Parts: sequence; C-alpha cells; structure tokens
Amino acid sequence: TSGGLLKLEKCLYYLMMWKFDEEGAASLIPATELPSMELTSGDSGILTTITQYESACAHRTLGNWVAPNLPLATATAKKQAKSKEYSKRISSSALSKRDTWRSYFAVFLPMMTYTLPICHHSKQSLDKLQSAPTRATLLKIGFNRHTALAVVYGSGLYAGLGLRSLFVEQGIA
Repeated sequence: TSGGLLKLEKCLYYLMMWKFDEEGAASLIPATELPSMELTSGDSGILTTITQYESACAHRTLGNWVAPNLPLATATAKKQAKSKEYSKRISSSALSKRDTWRSYFAVFLPMMTYTLPICHHSKQSLDKLQSAPTRATLLKIGFNRHTALAVVYGSGLYAGLGLRSLFVEQGIA
C-alpha cells in the first residue's frame, strides 16, 4: 500500500528476473511471464494494477530516456530530434553572429550534454548528432560548413574556433 500521495495510474515499475540455460547463459524473463503488482492508495482498499515495463522499454526519468538493460536507441532518437529542431531554428533565424555563438554555448550544448554523464553513446552516434547543428552554426557565424573539424573543435589558443565535441564532453562528464 502507498501512503495515499501517489497517483497509482501514473506509476510504473521494472522487474528483472534472469533464467539460465544448461550452459549457464543468462537471459531476461519477459515481463509477460513475471508476476504483476497491485497497490492500494491510503485507506481506500481499492487495488490498482501498476504498469510493468519490459527491461528494454525506455522511460523518461529526469529528462533522460533510460531503460534497465541500457539500450540508447530511444535516448539517441530523442536527442536527434532536438538536434534537428535546433539546426532548423538556427538556420532560419535572424540571429547575429554573436547571438548564434552564444546560442551554441547557452542553448545547444546544455541541451545535448545534460544527460551525458549517465550515458555511453558511441563517438559515431554523437558525431552524427552534432553534425547538423555545428554546420548550421558555422554558416551563421560566417565560416564554411566544411571547415576541418580540427579547426572547428580546436582551442582558440591555437587558432581553432573552440566549439565543443559532444564525445569529449561525454568523456569529461
């Protein structure tokens, strides 16, 4: 039973149980074969069935789409949609070069790096995710969109532009 403050219709849970074959290889038991959970709220006595998710089904938690067995397909797709939307908005905006530069650091980077400390995206995935926003930013600040990435992500101390690579940001996080 809960203390009565939960909306049980909105609650969910994951239950992971393993089965082992003769060779000792483990696999997860599907959620359909696992026991269900019912709770009552406060003193009502009314049983409410709580939704059980498969371990591969991602759920939004504090802005990140995570699942217990750690697939990143949903999280990557959501980030890709945000990345495309940001690229479109920057490309079609009337922002000045300075404002575009500020937007990259104040909007795009925080939006993309917020969940990186708990993720394990591949370099290829993050490079693809960052490609369109970086090209759009380069065009708006007056650079060729095919400028070498060594220059784009290079330090300003060595004549680089100083934009940030998401893969490096993930490593730092």
